Amino acid sequence: MATSASKFRTPGFPHSKFLQHSDHDWKFNNTYQYNLADSDCSKSESVVVESERLCQETQERTEKYKTQVERKFDQRIADVDYWRQEGDKCIAKLQDCLDKLAHLKTRLKKALENCKEPILACKKAMMERDKRLGVDMVQDKPQMEIQKYQVFLEDIFTILDKTIQEVEDQMISDRAAKQRLLRDVTDKQAALEIDTHASSCRPENLASKAFKFDPQLMIPENSSLTLADWERTTRHNIEKAEREVKNSWDFIPRVEVSG
Repeated sequence: MATSASKFRTPGFPHSKFLQHSDHDWKFNNTYQYNLADSDCSKSESVVVESERLCQETQERTEKYKTQVERKFDQRIADVDYWRQEGDKCIAKLQDCLDKLAHLKTRLKKALENCKEPILACKKAMMERDKRLGVDMVQDKPQMEIQKYQVFLEDIFTILDKTIQEVEDQMISDRAAKQRLLRDVTDKQAALEIDTHASSCRPENLASKAFKFDPQLMIPENSSLTLADWERTTRHNIEKAEREVKNSWDFIPRVEVSG
């Protein structure tokens, strides 16, 4: 009991279990303890009020930052999705060009094969006519026509062979542009899925409560691109692919007309 009572001693008063205090001392001691408790209570209430104010301020600031982050996430997701769709459209155009060029190449090869027999026939005819003897070995009209036809067919053969090479070169360019876009679109699809998942990592989401904060994640890698570099690279790949599409569209009708 002595230990417990020592907590309520009033400064300036001697304490002893054998000492009797007056009624005035008792009242003074009670008043002092009440005032001390009231002061402590006021301080506690002030701390509670200040804590509530700080909690409210922190909550408002957190909600503000949360809204800003969500808005930026939504904008980022929209940007990535836009460029992914643009890449998909360009890939579809390139594939259409590749299909048409492949069909054109097949036709040109068939035409090239069809030239071989007439050229061979002309050569055989010339060889047979070279067997003529004496005055019959004459440069007559049939001889000149066969020679002219052979030269014409050989010129056509050369043109067809050159055109096939041009078609193959254009197909190589289209495939390279398509491959670049496929990698870009694949990367953007992965980024879209990551950002969509990251935007769902919120306090109210129970699944995100198991996450642990890693300060190192807030430090960007040296190889990271800026937003301007990222958009410039994406736009460059699409513009280059569009140029190849235009080259193919200009090339195919020209070959069709010449054919």
